[in-house]
Amino acid sequence: MLLGRLLPRRQAALLAAILGICLIKAVTAGDILVQDGFTSDFDVINVHNDSSFGLTVHHRHGVFANTGRSYNASIAVAPAHLFHIGIGPNGCEHHRTVSEQAKLLTCEYATNAGFFDFTPPACEGNLITDGVSIQHPCPNQVNFGRKLGMTCPDSTQGDRIVIGYMQEADIADLTELITGRGWLIRHGQAYTNQSREFTPTDSFVSEKAPRTALGLTKDGAILSLVVDGIEEELVGPDLHEMASLLLELDVVQAINLDGGGSSTAVYQGHVFNMPHCLDTTEPICERNVTSVVCFWKS
Repeated sequence: MLLGRLLPRRQAALLAAILGICLIKAVTAGDILVQDGFTSDFDVINVHNDSSFGLTVHHRHGVFANTGRSYNASIAVAPAHLFHIGIGPNGCEHHRTVSEQAKLLTCEYATNAGFFDFTPPACEGNLITDGVSIQHPCPNQVNFGRKLGMTCPDSTQGDRIVIGYMQEADIADLTELITGRGWLIRHGQAYTNQSREFTPTDSFVSEKAPRTALGLTKDGAILSLVVDGIEEELVGPDLHEMASLLLELDVVQAINLDGGGSSTAVYQGHVFNMPHCLDTTEPICERNVTSVVCFWKS
């Protein structure tokens, strides 16, 4: 059983006020036992089930605050109860486009999600959908998950959002879970350089390419961000630029998902961004992927 401790009352109250949501606890390396040489490090946050707003989707064009380079982004924001990690039948072995999966899963909006192998076809990392564990564990890469039906300290109902590095026991009761590569935002601050997956000088961090990210806003909503690019042309954001844009969007927690030619957004059955499945300028096309981030209409 995981042994964690509550944040000090003043720190918890301050962070909850910043987030605008009800904070349960943050588990850090010093708080738990090390198992098999691995130490869990993750944040656990409850968010209210807010029915006052639904899914919003839009394009955003601008320049990154930290570099001044331009970007084209596709953004979706929704309350947590509309968020789902999905995968089609035999999805780890039978890859499909995001459009195909959005139709299968009745997603109003969907993006690509987890990393995967082409040959032989396989999913990478932890993957839980609708409470069914597709595969695990993957302790050394960052995760984003949800558990349904939690109660906030003020007795209102909500969902639990979990972000960070977890062992098998940590994810046993989650409803949804996806593994990414790079913890971009933590507690409202850029966290890329502290990610376990790579060093700050890793080429994966600095590479200019299409990117997909998943985050939690200060208001407790789930945010999906896809920024266009062309990998072989070195067009698109690096991870520091992604973090900069996420902070502009009031995101307080975020992870990096699969990117490059996989980065695709689909809205109401139509491709919403400019995906380059072959990593080249032409054609504009969707790549067959495994898991997807799915937002339902209601």
